[in-house]
Amino acid sequence: MSSLLDRISARQAWIGSIIFALVFTGVIWFFGSNLQHFVEILLPDQGASWYFWKLPVRDSWTMNIVWELYLAHQLSVWGAIYWAQRNLRGKPYTETLNKYNLVTLGVNALFVVLHLVQTQLWFDGLAQDVPIWTSQGSVIIMLVVVLIIENQRRGLFMDRKAGKPFTAEVTAFFRRNHTYVFAWALVYTFWFHPMAVDPQLISGFLYMFLLFTQVSLAYTTIHLNPNG
Repeated sequence: MSSLLDRISARQAWIGSIIFALVFTGVIWFFGSNLQHFVEILLPDQGASWYFWKLPVRDSWTMNIVWELYLAHQLSVWGAIYWAQRNLRGKPYTETLNKYNLVTLGVNALFVVLHLVQTQLWFDGLAQDVPIWTSQGSVIIMLVVVLIIENQRRGLFMDRKAGKPFTAEVTAFFRRNHTYVFAWALVYTFWFHPMAVDPQLISGFLYMFLLFTQVSLAYTTIHLNPNG
């Protein structure tokens, strides 16, 4: 593994991940026609609190599989983050990959493929069991953490920094631990939706793949460079 880490730069992994994101988005679109027998039985939209992309009848076997896949994905990423914080925190960010990067890139790619297979076979995501506001709320929490982290550097509004309780100590705490929150928000939202062909869903998955890349390339210089 060490020789592989030395050969692959973070920039190469970043470019490869973008290509993967674009290609796999095309794969979702390509296999979308296979889901027509599911789409035809979806119930009509029933308002703002209704999630359209779920089957009318809950299947226990399907949902057991979905929850197991979600938890396996979530715990794997959290485990990698825990290892990285114990072994990489405080060390200089590098231009090459480390073990954390390889593991998280591989884990996320694996579960992206598994989610496609799961959707093709059973369709439903976590949305069958949990309300729509939980997915929306996870993203909102992530965005709030971003605002807290960036307050000391960019300010909260028009370059103006917020005062208490957004102190430097609070910002430092969230900066140290934000990866856990981000990983939960991303993985949970990822498994909330089926990989169906809809402009909002398919663009959302493309963006999700790019965010997975950002999480996976932590502790490298590419993670810190806003210009790529």
